[in-house]
Amino acid sequence: MVAMTECIAKDDIQETEFPVSYGPIPFGERLMVCVSGSPFSDKLIRTTHHLAKGMNSPWMVVYIETTAGGRHLQENRERVWNNLRLAETLGAQIETVTAASVAEAIVDFAVSHKVTKIVVGKPKKPRWLEFLRPPLVDRIIYLSGYIDVYVVSIDQVETKRERNFFRKTPPWAGYATGVALVTAATLISKLVHNHIAPTNLVMIYLLVVVLAAVRLGRRAAILTATFSVLAFDFFIVPPHLTLAVSDSEYLITFLALFMVGVVISSLVATANERADAVRQREVQTSALYRLSRSLAAAVDVDSIVEAVVNNVGESLKAEVAVFLPDENRLKLHGVSHDSRWGDKEQIAAESAFYSTRTEEGEVMIPDGSNHLYLPLQTKGAVRGILGIKLNVEEEHQNQQVRRLLDAFAAQTAMALERAHLARQAEHAQILQAREKLERALLNSVSHDLRTPLVSITGALSTLRNEGCAPHEKGRLELVDAAWEEAERLNRFVGNLLDMTRVEAGELKLKKEPCDIQDLVGCALAPLDARLQDREVLIDLSDDLPLVQMDMVFMTQVLVNLLENGMKYSTPRTPLAIWAKTDDDLIILAVEDRGPGVPEKELVKIFDKFYRVPVPEGAGGTGLGLSICKGIVEAHGGTIRAENIEGGGLRVLVAIPLNKEA
Repeated sequence: MVAMTECIAKDDIQETEFPVSYGPIPFGERLMVCVSGSPFSDKLIRTTHHLAKGMNSPWMVVYIETTAGGRHLQENRERVWNNLRLAETLGAQIETVTAASVAEAIVDFAVSHKVTKIVVGKPKKPRWLEFLRPPLVDRIIYLSGYIDVYVVSIDQVETKRERNFFRKTPPWAGYATGVALVTAATLISKLVHNHIAPTNLVMIYLLVVVLAAVRLGRRAAILTATFSVLAFDFFIVPPHLTLAVSDSEYLITFLALFMVGVVISSLVATANERADAVRQREVQTSALYRLSRSLAAAVDVDSIVEAVVNNVGESLKAEVAVFLPDENRLKLHGVSHDSRWGDKEQIAAESAFYSTRTEEGEVMIPDGSNHLYLPLQTKGAVRGILGIKLNVEEEHQNQQVRRLLDAFAAQTAMALERAHLARQAEHAQILQAREKLERALLNSVSHDLRTPLVSITGALSTLRNEGCAPHEKGRLELVDAAWEEAERLNRFVGNLLDMTRVEAGELKLKKEPCDIQDLVGCALAPLDARLQDREVLIDLSDDLPLVQMDMVFMTQVLVNLLENGMKYSTPRTPLAIWAKTDDDLIILAVEDRGPGVPEKELVKIFDKFYRVPVPEGAGGTGLGLSICKGIVEAHGGTIRAENIEGGGLRVLVAIPLNKEA
């Protein structure tokens, strides 16, 4: 792997004839950088960021995993992870590619993604080494085709310091095991060499080399192959105890043994590296799938935090905490079971939260212990901090763990962003419904107030005008009309006040034992003038008990139901009132013989300001039944409506006999 950045530099590369043609040049500029554990990837990424920003062009960062470079795959994991996260915070698109050839993978990826410019670091190897192995930069330039390649200089002093810092300790245990295997093979061969020809004994050493390649890795296998050749020559091939050979054909055997060991060890090491990468990605994919499935089912912030704490903790065997902003500070919103996060962790989380918001390159902040704090960052804002306490301290430097943590944080941030947007959408819907209700109220009030006021004003103006003074009968008719409209206006204002009290929960009931017959009589008395000759059928059971209720409010309920029946039925049809007991309930019903209500509208008739569109000419505010529902529910009862077979509507009120609301 190498660190590469696609950017524009001042040092132009001269145009040359390229051996490979990849088609027409794409329209527009696109930049790319490939990162590794090189200490100069940070410089290349930031250079690309500034150039892409100045050019207003998209740019991407690619991480190349080589199948042949075991050292590259294992070393500098923390630096690789930091480089990827830095690029992402700066706005780059992150990609990972697995390939055998770095140069070919870089150019192929650049071509497939329509990249136009690539910047690479200037190599610092001694010139004589370039004859043995051409620099990666030269191979990229040779394959680049129409793509421009720019080279960024690298500080030699810094290179040496970083190279020493990342040098790994040799795997002595594997080497010792290889030597032990060779020793065992030699002892076995010495025991049977008098009975088996030396050319056949070489298979024992070959078996040892294969075992070393499978179990110990490439370097230990090569060492094992070398010692096998030397031991076979020194102890088995005559003359013994010397490296000289009596037959030159044994040299071919030695070379074959060594080459087979090298080839097998290389193949096995490559296969193992690929298998490890596949297993690690499978584990990561499974963990991410479980988290994404839990987050998809989460409906609010609390369920999201619970899903993150459970899934991340189970996947990494770690203690997890989620810190979310609350007003002007960061608060602990969820934590793993039996996990303690005190003031020190709180301060560290706040530091990570606010530094993430102010520093463009900040991605993860350790607090000096085995705690990590990942910002839950989206394009819109930082939604919180994901705190992780890993049980194994070495896992902090594990690139696969860091990459998995990064994916966890990204999914959590998106889920929190989704919840935030859902709350905003819900708030917008509430505001829209409120505005709709206010418009309906304004329209209803303006219409229902204006109509009686116009009638009252007209009557009074006629009576006031001496030139148009009517006779005695006419004056009485005008006064009666004004009186009726004033009563109508008073009922309307009363309904508004009652509805306000119902919604505010300020409806205070004064319950006392009441007789249903008295209730019906109190409701019919104020309606005598409006009922005129309309027949009202009353059917009350003789054994009706006294009911605990507020007589005034329940009278208003019955009055509203009767007015509703009068409004939506013709004057020649009768109204009916009946009551009966049903277990611990008393059922009070009001029936009319109007057209009824469409089935789909039955549930809506108790909503505020809702009016059935039939029959034509029926007025009202749409508050009467809504007020009835509020009063009945305040008594602990229920109210519903149903159509009567043959035409008409029945409204049923159920009040508990002994239940205190």
